[in-house]
Amino acid sequence: MRPQTRRSWEALKRDPPGERFHRHYRRRHEQERSRLIRLRVAGLASVLIGVGVVLLFVPGPGTVLIGLGAALVAEESLAVARALDWTELKLRRLIGREQRGR
Repeated sequence: MRPQTRRSWEALKRDPPGERFHRHYRRRHEQERSRLIRLRVAGLASVLIGVGVVLLFVPGPGTVLIGLGAALVAEESLAVARALDWTELKLRRLIGREQRGR
């Protein structure tokens, strides 16, 4: 893993749930990135989401790929970053409820 990618991942893990993707979006927009890099990220996100959708219908990690693609889209879209933060909180509550119910 590239050092910059590792630092970005570590920062994403350290951020509190519910603010994680919004903060990542802000950090990305504080950096100067070329249009080519932004297009590459958008292209990779599209491919991951597309492959993830296909893999939803066959055995495979479809939801994981869709999540990774959505996280890449969140680097460029504040609305998607906020939606992922909201989704993370809802999933954490649901998982917590399920674990307490056992």
